[in-house]
Amino acid sequence: MSNTRTEVRQETAELLVGPHILEATASTNTTKDEVILADYTSTLLQDGHFVGNIMYVSYDAGGANAAPEGEWGLIQAYDASAGLFTLDRELTVAVTVGDKVEIHSILPPKKIHKGIDRALRKMLYRTLAVPSLVADADMEASGTTSWTDDGSITIAKDTTAANVFRGTQSMSATDSGGGDEYCYQSFNVVEGDTYFVSAMCRTSAAATECKLQAYDATNGAEIDNETHDETAWQTLAFEFTIPSGCKALQIRLITVTASGVVYWDHVQLLRKADRRYALPSWITEIWQVGRTVYQREGTERVADGRMVDQTAPVRWTHIRPKKELGAVYIAPDPPFRNNAPVYVECLRHYSALSSDTSTTDADLDWIATKAKYECLRMLAAPLVPTEERGEFRNALEEAKMEAAAMDARFMPKVEQPFGFGGESLWGLQEV
Repeated sequence: MSNTRTEVRQETAELLVGPHILEATASTNTTKDEVILADYTSTLLQDGHFVGNIMYVSYDAGGANAAPEGEWGLIQAYDASAGLFTLDRELTVAVTVGDKVEIHSILPPKKIHKGIDRALRKMLYRTLAVPSLVADADMEASGTTSWTDDGSITIAKDTTAANVFRGTQSMSATDSGGGDEYCYQSFNVVEGDTYFVSAMCRTSAAATECKLQAYDATNGAEIDNETHDETAWQTLAFEFTIPSGCKALQIRLITVTASGVVYWDHVQLLRKADRRYALPSWITEIWQVGRTVYQREGTERVADGRMVDQTAPVRWTHIRPKKELGAVYIAPDPPFRNNAPVYVECLRHYSALSSDTSTTDADLDWIATKAKYECLRMLAAPLVPTEERGEFRNALEEAKMEAAAMDARFMPKVEQPFGFGGESLWGLQEV
């Protein structure tokens, strides 16, 4: 289940100071430095009760990310009988009916967001990397700059679950109406070399056809292709040899049907004599790399995308990850020669959350507990009043143990990560 940054922030704030940090909905108002909250109209609370606390606008009813969403100010005065809060600054526009705010007493949301991102950078999940000569092979990069369109087709990243084979994104390719429109990547090649190419694809509707093509750009001729015309995910794959005189190869993702839409994922290109394959840029350390596997050979397996998840993969045993000049790669011995997709099981850090509507798949309890610890670390002990330092140290130590317990519960583990050694944990992690 995905959680927004708003949900993570509120959970973290409650762990820090208790459950009274609640989101409240504002009433009609036109003054930029005032906020009226009916929920805080009271005959019991004293005027000035919230003075010095932080008020954060978590939602603007006028539209996603519209002002003053994301803005904040210190509470300068509080009129309990009217539920009226006066801030120490003017916001860009008034907080008015339907807008939602949060009141924080320890850290401003900006600092809590930093604690959340620090926590995410230390949290890991298991995923598959796609070794490939193709840039952005797993379609997880932002945007489509790795791909060149033919001038007609429209390409974009898609995050709809049904349109993603694995991960968070695929690439959609929409034909403008002419048919046989495509996007591609180019590679310098040597004639006589043998390559294996594979890609996962699905069409958006019945009777829509797509094609994976190896194209000799030097001589303007097709080398080979595979096609697909189903809405289910399917593997397109084939081996080919660079023909005589070919110096430039294009791997083309083609939407054959006029006005058709096709979704592509996991585009893998391997030169079968290579003993070195670069891994995606998000793999920065050797300890992130686990075992390398491939799907069993055979036409019936390669041709069926379900086999990637339904058939037990075969482990490629003689592989050791290496790091050189900041890049991590794998070196298979012997080289890959199987006509089947190859995957590397890896650990990946969770991504930072850039906005309140950004989401993470990390468990809410795990990330909130880790973020609480990071927030307490930011509240450096020297800044804590002397009489409270003992209590603060106890709270910090308790938060550290809670975070360690959550790591033990959720942090991925694997036996013998690289096909050698005896480590039981997949990388030693700081809490």
